[in-house]
Amino acid sequence: MGKPFYIEICKQAFWLLPEKAVYWPAQKMLIISDIHLGKSGHFRKSGIAVPQAVFLNDLQKLVTLIHHTQCKTLLITGDFFHSEENKELVLFKKWLSDLKNLEIKLIMGNHDILPGSIYSRSGIECIEDCFVIEEILFIHDPENIPEAFDGYAFCGHIHPGVRIKSKAKQSIILPCFHLTKKYCILPAFSSFAGAMPARKTKGDRFIAVAKNSLIEVVSASFNR
Repeated sequence: MGKPFYIEICKQAFWLLPEKAVYWPAQKMLIISDIHLGKSGHFRKSGIAVPQAVFLNDLQKLVTLIHHTQCKTLLITGDFFHSEENKELVLFKKWLSDLKNLEIKLIMGNHDILPGSIYSRSGIECIEDCFVIEEILFIHDPENIPEAFDGYAFCGHIHPGVRIKSKAKQSIILPCFHLTKKYCILPAFSSFAGAMPARKTKGDRFIAVAKNSLIEVVSASFNR
């Protein structure tokens, strides 16, 4: 596990992790978003040769995080499974059988279209709208954060990134944690989900994921 980037929100400590996850020590909770399990299988079914190693690497990364943090709860802020059921769900269930003491909560995202019975048989608790602990809210889409909520939110859906430009007029988009005054948008956990350059507003912070490190970006090119 890479070196965490520590932040404090509502008097609570959170660790941003270069594996594109957040750990909340006080709750022993690991938070991820947009894992899109089954996406590579979905593309292969459509005739696009995406290697299954993409899915297996993401799954191994998640297993390693769970063991390193010793979390009791895995909270997914939406888009857990990409689309219809395929072979990768079977592989996930086999992996899950070794983690019987892990509580899994899923905030339903726009890609979470599987029948509820599939989630329940896997021991996954599905939450339709949002989940709140103390002053912290978890939701899939930041656009759906209730206007009356006066705490802080963690969400996903956007797959945020920052575009870094070089002097040679080359650029690269790095996935990032996008922190505003009211919410943090997590990068997509899936290595196959990509990232879109985020829109910057005054006071926002961008913690970019660069291999096994986190870097706060203070000078970058953003969408306008």
